[in-house]
Amino acid sequence: AERSDAIAFAKLETALEVLARAESSSGSEARMELILSAFYNLNSSDTLTPESTTTAKQFAKSIVQDRSRILHGTSSTLSPRIGMDRPGIEQFVIEVIRRVAVELQAYANTTAPADEIKPLLTWVKSKN
Repeated sequence: AERSDAIAFAKLETALEVLARAESSSGSEARMELILSAFYNLNSSDTLTPESTTTAKQFAKSIVQDRSRILHGTSSTLSPRIGMDRPGIEQFVIEVIRRVAVELQAYANTTAPADEIKPLLTWVKSKN
């Protein structure tokens, strides 16, 4: 519902940061790479799609940096230089949140679930 793509992007990425328990930029990037690995079976050097030139590592770094620049005022919200389009980030965030909800329900029924995102994502990856 946000008019500004930059503000919408910052809000969407913040949702992922909250989900992934953000602590630092490098930690956020690592958890974003783990999300890409667990849900999309992408290693850091893999491109997002066969047609893409962007690797999973570059995507993770870009999404974290773009949000940070917007929220810290080092990138204009009037003419942002965001690394991806709004429909793309909206689709990605919605897919990740939906998948986490489904996987979390199954993970909660395992013998020793940890209340942290990294063990959940590691468990998801190990199932695939």
